[in-house]
Amino acid sequence: MKVVNKIMIGIAVLCLLLCGGILVFALNPDMTSSLAQKLYGNTVDMPPGTEETGEGQTSGNGNISVTLPNGMPGEMNGYVAPSMDQMQIPEDVSGRTGFTPVQPEEQQIPDQEAQNLKETLGSGETGDGLSFSAEKYPYYQMLTENQQSVYRQIYANAQDLTEKFAPEKAVSASDVKTAFEAVIGDHPEMFWLETGYSSKYLANGQCVEIDLKYNSTADDLESAKQRFDAAAQNLITGAASLDSNYEKEKYVHDALASAVTYDLTADMNQSAYSALVNGKSVCAGYARAYQYLLQQLGIPCYYCTGYSGGDHAWNIVKLEDGYYNVDVTWDDAAAIRYDYFNKTDADFASTHVRQNLSVYLPACNGTAYRQENTTGAAGTGQPSEAGGATPDPDAGTTPSGGQTDGSVTDPGQQGDGTQEPEQPGSS
Repeated sequence: MKVVNKIMIGIAVLCLLLCGGILVFALNPDMTSSLAQKLYGNTVDMPPGTEETGEGQTSGNGNISVTLPNGMPGEMNGYVAPSMDQMQIPEDVSGRTGFTPVQPEEQQIPDQEAQNLKETLGSGETGDGLSFSAEKYPYYQMLTENQQSVYRQIYANAQDLTEKFAPEKAVSASDVKTAFEAVIGDHPEMFWLETGYSSKYLANGQCVEIDLKYNSTADDLESAKQRFDAAAQNLITGAASLDSNYEKEKYVHDALASAVTYDLTADMNQSAYSALVNGKSVCAGYARAYQYLLQQLGIPCYYCTGYSGGDHAWNIVKLEDGYYNVDVTWDDAAAIRYDYFNKTDADFASTHVRQNLSVYLPACNGTAYRQENTTGAAGTGQPSEAGGATPDPDAGTTPSGGQTDGSVTDPGQQGDGTQEPEQPGSS
């Protein structure tokens, strides 16, 4: 009996020690990572201070909670997400969304299969030597060093239409997803790259293979690029001769709204190609086309994603005095309007909530070119004493022969100019 009692006491002590150990590791994530490194013999670059809340999750006050991967403080750019329970989507734009968040197909594989991959799968193009300016490519700046390495690999391999490659540096599957989202957010010119991919990873989370996916334009990419460049050039040419960035921004807003029809069934509708060449898209296509066109005109313009009654995409534009929100999709009505053109974050608080990496784009608090009017004419771009843009008596017309009655002109059928997409430089 004494022996049995000693055994029972021993088991109880072991259970207590086990529970205590679990509690210690739960409260010390760094210790857990250290143990994983010793067990698996490698390291995975996990973002410092990262606390994953999951896509679209909210904090206790109803605000979006996302941690910047490179550990920068969340308030770095001043954006404060409004409470989602206060959102009121106007009936005339309800359902005009269509952005598809990145949802990778991830597969855990055994160590032996990973070893076989290591011996046969190369890293493809590494992207070494590429650099991306902070003003034009903000999402790249949000990444850790190893995530930036994957970003460069994804960018370089997509340029060569490489499908499968191994990450050059040790990164987690989560790191790859973050890097891929950053590439998609920064590069609207890569219209042939699908906004989804596949990956394989080990039990400890380390990614060992990335599989990119391409749409049908990749079958004859050079011809597709010519069509894309020609369609873009038709809109760029008209805007380029204008004096101010505001006038150029407004011109492209009007031209794009005139040339594109919102169509939830449009082919390749997450790409700028669907809007510029096919003339049919959803919010993602409008926003990526607007981003590309303004980039070509030298105006910083970012692809912003979040929630507006559904997954939605719009733009953030930098003008002389600050940043502004622009939603071309929602301004594309029977007659072009400016209800969602050059608005502050406060203006958008009841209709648009940024999510994921977009919360770290600059806050929109510009005043000089803010449109205070609703439906009707936009300002001329000359700041008034009251702080808003002054009314434009000619705002009823649209560029490039566009119609104000909502009819659509296919930009792919206008002109034959071409323009090479700008490649990242050393700036």
